[in-house]
Amino acid sequence: MDETRRHHIYWAILAISFGLTGAMLGAMCGGSEMPSELVSSNRTPDAGVSSSQTTASSQTDSGRPIRRSDSGPLVQFVHPDSREGLFSLVLVGAPGLWPPEARRTDPEGHTALPTSEVVTLNDEPLRDYEVMARAPEQSLGYWKTLTFEERTEGDASARSPRRLPLEPAAPLDVSVVDASGTAVSEADVRLSRRQIGFVHLQKQTDPQGTTTLRALPAGTYRLSASKGARRATRVFEQDVETGRSLTLQLQRTERADIGEGGANDGDGSNAFVPVTVRLEGLSEAQWQRASVARRRRGQNWRNMVLEPIEGTSQRRWTQELQPGTYELKVALDSVQDTMTLEVGSEETTETWTIEPRRMYRIFAVDAFGTPVPGALIQVWRGDRRVLSQTTSGDRPIEIELEHGTSYRVVTFDSRKGEGERMLETDEVDPSEFVVRLDQSLFSASRPPNRVTSRSKLESLLGVSLVKDRGAWVLDMRGDSSPAQQAGLERGDRLISLHERGDGYRVIVERDGRIQTASLPK
Repeated sequence: MDETRRHHIYWAILAISFGLTGAMLGAMCGGSEMPSELVSSNRTPDAGVSSSQTTASSQTDSGRPIRRSDSGPLVQFVHPDSREGLFSLVLVGAPGLWPPEARRTDPEGHTALPTSEVVTLNDEPLRDYEVMARAPEQSLGYWKTLTFEERTEGDASARSPRRLPLEPAAPLDVSVVDASGTAVSEADVRLSRRQIGFVHLQKQTDPQGTTTLRALPAGTYRLSASKGARRATRVFEQDVETGRSLTLQLQRTERADIGEGGANDGDGSNAFVPVTVRLEGLSEAQWQRASVARRRRGQNWRNMVLEPIEGTSQRRWTQELQPGTYELKVALDSVQDTMTLEVGSEETTETWTIEPRRMYRIFAVDAFGTPVPGALIQVWRGDRRVLSQTTSGDRPIEIELEHGTSYRVVTFDSRKGEGERMLETDEVDPSEFVVRLDQSLFSASRPPNRVTSRSKLESLLGVSLVKDRGAWVLDMRGDSSPAQQAGLERGDRLISLHERGDGYRVIVERDGRIQTASLPK
């Protein structure tokens, strides 16, 4: 496929994935300025890779779920001179991944990029990303689009990372004023590298009408500001020697769909009403990791600037809004909570109590209580898988789960067998949750639509299954079996096979590493 056609398909899929293209030009959730707004709680996992390590369903604004996982390409951010790995704060966007994901690398600069099941119009997997990163000292940054030659699932630590040198960076100071030159507070400021993109930064101006976007490398940027029906846009070149200071003057627009001063839900009122929302329930450390956004029904998410309430762990948000129905969302690590806010014709004050999440440490052990390295752990909520990860050494898998919810934890190992245990988050001590691999493989259909019949497994894969020291090993029958066409090899140890959409997902162990493959129906 030539370069021109690839780019056409690239942007077509972008528009399809996000719904209406116009929704991407406004301020969207997830693109907060770093570092405080762009620090996720991703732990540093084994083998030097840091990421969310969670397989989940990402929900688009239209409500269409997109399956995603952290089995994508491995990258490493390095110093531009010494080429040594640098711990970095990262924002990643890709087709089917919305809003963009905030994460941090391990101390050596490694992180695995997420993947999704979105494909091009020709059913080819998309391998394009937009990545922004910066070192904590804020003098080095990175903001580019990346394309990878192949998309590989499985153990990310088994692949060589692409080394991405950080570049000299400088801040951008933004001032927002109205037509008379008066400073405009709480104006939404948005920065992107192109008019339509996977990644952007968004902040609100302070009472003096100013804000700062930090650690921007050289390049062409698009800066916009808005409040109500007033808007301004400017394209500029970043100066990494001294930084830039820009002033945007808001002008009223005739468009009724821009900002929250446009459509008024049919009540005929253009008056703005003072609204105060008090948020409670999170600790100071959780507030440092959380991001909060709002939107009016049918419009785009906008980040909220929260003010700490002195002497408490609460936060407060105050702004003038038009009457109507609004949604509020708080995102903390891999989970989020939402509420609906009704704004009438009089001043409104609401209190929102957010249920704090708890971190669970899950261990996989054999029948004798010994930790099993390389075991596959999956966490299911109903028929939705929320985590799929392998253990390393005697270290647990960590995941933050919603309180008061039931989860099913399933473990697999090609030699030790499998195990299952229900996790009730309102009853279980999160410090140590142990699942024993004390049952033989394929003893029950634990994940949804799992195939456990040996004859059906052999028929689907086109192989013979041979028992070898407690493991089921693939023995190829010919040169063109479905297993071989999917990239499986003779000697792979079968762990799981289950239906997924219009095909099957196969998980095997090869040379001590977890490998995945897909089979058509």
